[in-house]
Formats: sequence, structure tokens, C-alpha cells
Amino acid sequence: MTLTVVPALMLEEKLTKTLDALLVSPISAGQVVMGKALAGSFYVLLTGGLFFALNWIYITNWGLALLGFLLCAMFSIGLALAVSSLVQTPQQLALWLYPVMILLIVPSVFAGFSNLAPSLKALFSWFPTTALVEVFQFAMSSHAPVDQLLLDLAIILVSTALVFAVVVWKVRRADR
Repeated sequence: MTLTVVPALMLEEKLTKTLDALLVSPISAGQVVMGKALAGSFYVLLTGGLFFALNWIYITNWGLALLGFLLCAMFSIGLALAVSSLVQTPQQLALWLYPVMILLIVPSVFAGFSNLAPSLKALFSWFPTTALVEVFQFAMSSHAPVDQLLLDLAIILVSTALVFAVVVWKVRRADR
């Protein structure tokens, strides 16, 4: 949901030149990005609320589930802002968005297959979406291996930081 709505909103601001007005104001590029992230968080809360409403019976560790949701929200908003900072037209948005979504969804689906080649399984485990899926699986199980959980959380946090760094860098470049 976030990957489709947030870039469309950001693209609309580019086309109406609202983003240009924000960039000449006294606020920093990071504050512009955080403002857009807060706007996107509304849509994340809606979809997250729906997820928890449909799956509440399966969740055994609510703290971990809420942490996973927060990390998922931060990553998806950052990724949506990164995609939207790279596009200039609705056609470019479609061209960028669908390959990114496929690249992130497919590894998280195949990583759970037991007959997957070990090299692919190892590669897919480093994808942030695969780590997010594992965090939610741990939240729905009675036992979470601490070492794997910490690795998953580190992968998600580093990926999120990198995505937001790209967004801030791109917004700063647009300011020139």
C-alpha cells in the first residue's frame, strides 16, 4: 500500500511545484523528508491496523509484532520516498515501482521454501523484506532465536537507514 500511495503523492507535489516551494523555505532537506514520511505513515497505520485485526489471534509476542510493524513502516515509507525521488512522470513511477516490488516480494516468498538451493536461501536472507517476514514469524511463534532475531533487526535497520540516506541525498541535490 505504501509503495503505491506515497510515491503518487510525492509525484503530485513535484508536478504542482509544491516541493520546489518547500525546498526554498528555511527547513532542511531532512525535515522535508520526515514530513513526507509522517504523511505516508497514515496509510501505513491503516494497512497495519487491518493486518493486526485479521491476524490478532496468531500473535503470541505483541511487543515483537509491534516492533516489526514499526520497522516495516519505516522501511516501506523510506523506500516509497526513495522511489518517488527518482521519478518525474507517472510512467516512470510505474516503470520503477513494479520491479522494486517484485525484487522485494519474491525473495521473501522463496526464502521460506525448504527445497531452495542453500546459496539462494543465504542470499535471500539478507533482503530486508525477508528479515521482516522472519520477525513477524517470530512474533507468531512461541520461540524466537535471539541471534537470528538480532540479525534480522540489524538488516532492517541498516536497510532503512540506507534508504532514508538516499532520499535525503536526492532531496538535497534537487535543492541545487
